[in-house]
Amino acid sequence: MDERPAYAVGDLGDVRRLRRRFAALGLAVVLLALFSSTALSGPRDWTGVWDTQWRDGGAAMHLQQDGNRVIGTYPGFEGLIQGQVDGNQLSGTAETAVS
Repeated sequence: MDERPAYAVGDLGDVRRLRRRFAALGLAVVLLALFSSTALSGPRDWTGVWDTQWRDGGAAMHLQQDGNRVIGTYPGFEGLIQGQVDGNQLSGTAETAVS
C-alpha cells in the first residue's frame, strides 16, 4: 500500500514553481510598500536642477519652489519658467528669448 501524506508535493518542479510564486508575491508586496510610502509622503519639492531632454537636444532647468509656486530658468536659452504645484503635479509655462 502506497500512502502519501496529505501535504506532499508532487515533484521538485512543483516546489520550484511554488518558490517562484512566493518570491513574486514578496517582490510585489515590497514594491507596493515603496510606492505607497512615496505617495503618502506629501507633495513633491521641485527645487533643484533638472536635466531635460528632447529630440534635438536638451538643457538644464533650474527650479525654485516656494509653497505651491515654482519659478525657474533655462539658462542656455534665456528662458523663464513659472508654475504651480498641485499635489505631486507641476504645471506651468516656459518662455524663451532664444528661438
